[in-house]
Amino acid sequence: MENLLLVFNFLLEDINIINVKYLYILTTFLFMISCLPSNKLDDSNQKILSEIIKEHDVLMKKIGEIKKLENDIKSTLSEDSLSEKLVSSLKSSNKMMMKFMQDFSDEFPYDKYPMNSKDNKGDDELLKDVNQRLKIQKEIILNISKSFEESIFNAEKSLEK
Repeated sequence: MENLLLVFNFLLEDINIINVKYLYILTTFLFMISCLPSNKLDDSNQKILSEIIKEHDVLMKKIGEIKKLENDIKSTLSEDSLSEKLVSSLKSSNKMMMKFMQDFSDEFPYDKYPMNSKDNKGDDELLKDVNQRLKIQKEIILNISKSFEESIFNAEKSLEK
């Protein structure tokens, strides 16, 4: 048993020498990586972009509901100013979404930053500019979301009567 402990201790000493070398190399590598500037603007841009895409996806699912409500109003309610106003509001919400998608894809092509995060060249001025434009786009899509909610709510409320 004592011999086994001696052999085990000897092996540990050899392993420790190797581990110390690897540990030193690993620590140096991690230190160098940690010294690289993290780009908080890029992180912010990707977060805002993700929020915009998430809201876009939610609204896209509601377009079918808007079309159905338009048809229900036309077939159920009499043709008066209220039903025309409801249909107009639903159509307006839909048009706002279509315009947003067109404008967004014109402003942020799929093969350019931020849609293609690999295209990030680390230019702080560009990142700041993109950040501001993404914030504007986020506000726009949140306003469209409010328009969707209001027009859907009003249409459903009128159809309940």
